[in-house]
Amino acid sequence: MIMRGSGVSCGIAIGRICLYRKARLDIPNGPGAGSALELALFERARADAIASLTQLSQKMRGENAPDLADIFEAHQEILRDDVGFVEPVHSAVIGGQNAAAAVDGVLYNIAETFRALESVYMRERAADIEDLRASIVARILGVPAPGVTYEGGDCLIAAYDLAPSDTAKLDLRRVAGLITQIGGATGHTAIMARTLGIPAIVGVPGLMDAVEQGQEAVADGCDGTLILSPNKNELAEYRAKQAELARRQEELQRFASAPTVTADGRSLRLEANIGTPEDAVPAVGQGAEGFGLVRTEFLFMQREDLPPEEEQYAAYRRILEAAGDRPVTFRTLDAGGDKELPALNLPPEDNPFLGLRAIRICLKQPELFKAQLRALLRAARHGNARIMLPMVSSVTQVRQAKAILEEAKAELRAEGVPFHESVPLGIMVEIPAAAIQARDLARAVDFFSLGTNDLIQYTLAADRGNPAVADISTFCHPAVLRLVHGTIAAAEAAGIPCGLCGEAAGDPLYIPFLLGAGLEEYSMSASRILAARKLLLGLSHAACRDFAARALELDTPEQVSALFREFHEKGPLL
Repeated sequence: MIMRGSGVSCGIAIGRICLYRKARLDIPNGPGAGSALELALFERARADAIASLTQLSQKMRGENAPDLADIFEAHQEILRDDVGFVEPVHSAVIGGQNAAAAVDGVLYNIAETFRALESVYMRERAADIEDLRASIVARILGVPAPGVTYEGGDCLIAAYDLAPSDTAKLDLRRVAGLITQIGGATGHTAIMARTLGIPAIVGVPGLMDAVEQGQEAVADGCDGTLILSPNKNELAEYRAKQAELARRQEELQRFASAPTVTADGRSLRLEANIGTPEDAVPAVGQGAEGFGLVRTEFLFMQREDLPPEEEQYAAYRRILEAAGDRPVTFRTLDAGGDKELPALNLPPEDNPFLGLRAIRICLKQPELFKAQLRALLRAARHGNARIMLPMVSSVTQVRQAKAILEEAKAELRAEGVPFHESVPLGIMVEIPAAAIQARDLARAVDFFSLGTNDLIQYTLAADRGNPAVADISTFCHPAVLRLVHGTIAAAEAAGIPCGLCGEAAGDPLYIPFLLGAGLEEYSMSASRILAARKLLLGLSHAACRDFAARALELDTPEQVSALFREFHEKGPLL
């Protein structure tokens, strides 16, 4: 069976379907059906989980994946731990709790213990405990556990949708590809897949009704083709394509250390968008000349508390030290929208994308904001850091943020804590209001970075994750082009740098326009850097300037798209 969606992260994934279930676990309050029955429910669930984990660990060792087997065996040890796990659950049940609530509470406390440890590795094990917690509670309640049931080491994750918090839970060592029923090319599933170099298809109609757990499948993240239960010929064809893509990627590697300069001598900078400290070193290996976007939400996700200043400082320092002297732009907390952070306890909103999010949250919770700014100022001593404010819509917000930044500096001085006094402060231009008022904002900040994913969404009133409006949500719209061009021009007039950290920065169809519009800093998924550098080496800035001027005169997205494709086909491109 062949299904089609949008290929958003190029690559061929061959493996078995692993369903991602998003059912919520409603844990009841109270004593339940009596302590004897509740204890029996607990012991049955514990035994089932141990048996399942034993089977998985044996399977992984048989498939020569000892690191995965070790994880499953560590989970078994927790479930067999009388003092740390079994006895506290028994005590809670005898004391009046139902089994599900008792397990939930005990394992939550164990996860918190891991989070408080100094070792980064041990802190990250808290996510393992959370998975175990959901698995046992679901067994007690008799419902499917939320999350993924893995099938070996080559899983094609199939989900209706994947929020950033969902993706953060995945064991990426076992994920070969991502497939979702909804979503678009600039949605978070697509961005995450490109960042990690994982093939991905989004917007596959009827996906969750068609796929089955463990079903063999092929996903072509380049053209959006999904083949369920492929035959021998189809498997052979796609294994050949997989090998060809690997060969091309190996060829591109020779551009990893090449300077980024156009055919007529204009120097540019290609940077990577990253989401965790672990992304930094691989991105440098892909030829990143800096990090144009560090999504600091990684510290706030999948936890019930806010990360303390020391933890933030350590994480930011790790990224700066991995970058060496390369510039690193830290985006301050961009919560809200589809980034649900439990610790913030935000009220539900009818339209969260237009609600309390990003800089709006930080200005309403200045102590939260100040803790992050203090950590960033301290870490900035260890590298070439910049601080970037997301979702800015007015000069007033910039002035308010600057006031809190100065408060953070004053506190650090008073405490005698070393920090960097003059970290550049910039904004993301991702709201039409900011692009329209770019000349005013340019006088208030040290740099701009265009966030085209949201700029397109808000300019065209088209949800970037909705495949039904994917044809409307396009960079090729004349209004978007003019806002992008005007923002770059405003930055140039003010003498400040302007970069672009949206997905357009790495798209070969759009790069010639951006070059012609005067963009000099391009930040993208690390997997796109080498191809972008190869492309730019063959482009003339002068020719692209004329090309951009022609594009700005057009009045329909269709005309712009046709012009872009014509240039792509006839010009010295990939």
